[in-house]
Amino acid sequence: MKLPQFVRKHLMARHTDKVDAHYDAYNQTYQTHLGDIIQGSRTVNEKDLLNYLAQNMQLQAGQKLIDAGCGFGGPAVFFVENYGVNIDALTINSEQRTITKTKIALRHLNTKLSVKQGDFHFLSNYFTPETYDGIYFFESFCHAYDYERVLREAVKVLKPGGFVYIKDYLVNESLNGLDKKRFANILDKINRFYKFKFTEQQNSPMGMRALLTQAGFETEMIQPVAYLHDNFEKVSAFHTATQNNEDNYIAGNLEDVFKVVGMYELRARKPLKGN
Repeated sequence: MKLPQFVRKHLMARHTDKVDAHYDAYNQTYQTHLGDIIQGSRTVNEKDLLNYLAQNMQLQAGQKLIDAGCGFGGPAVFFVENYGVNIDALTINSEQRTITKTKIALRHLNTKLSVKQGDFHFLSNYFTPETYDGIYFFESFCHAYDYERVLREAVKVLKPGGFVYIKDYLVNESLNGLDKKRFANILDKINRFYKFKFTEQQNSPMGMRALLTQAGFETEMIQPVAYLHDNFEKVSAFHTATQNNEDNYIAGNLEDVFKVVGMYELRARKPLKGN
């Protein structure tokens, strides 16, 4: 049974507040251990990661993009300075917005890069419909309460033929040696700490393909990322620093975590008019 709209909006707002509070609590720890690029899945050299993402998004100079869940603005600054794109960034967190605005001013990027505070469940409230060549989510889509709504909003703000690119954790479609109860228990622990709302079906590669199709996208790519990881030393250090949080099962248990979730990249396009 589908919940009434007003109930869904209330639950969405509660969930979004929890995501915001997570970053209020851990922004400084994220900066200390991950720097300007809040990515759990990363390369040893951050530029290698960002160039990989730019290549697989097929960035071209002059494109107008949305960074949905921009964190401290590191990727957006890099793409503007190195790929000649224009970016409107969005973050739920006021401190992240302030940090990103400071970067923009110091690097004199005001005509190329902007940042707003807001909820990406309501993209069309902040950005003009059918204006953008692309929208990307780097380990931010995972924080959504209503994945379908976010993708429908992405369709609204994209030009015909515009792309959505998601680099994020998805739930593995194999139990990887775990029994179903243990698999579900670990997934619950991941959800609790990170303020995700993952389910085994919806957040699997197959589930994401279905969501993209329902929203009106034509899927071009869903695959595990192909870059060489940094052995998760930085994310391990982050979790060691936050291990006193009662919900932080992840510290010291990364092997279990990666039996349940893996890092994927997805690219899909809004159809051209008439298709």
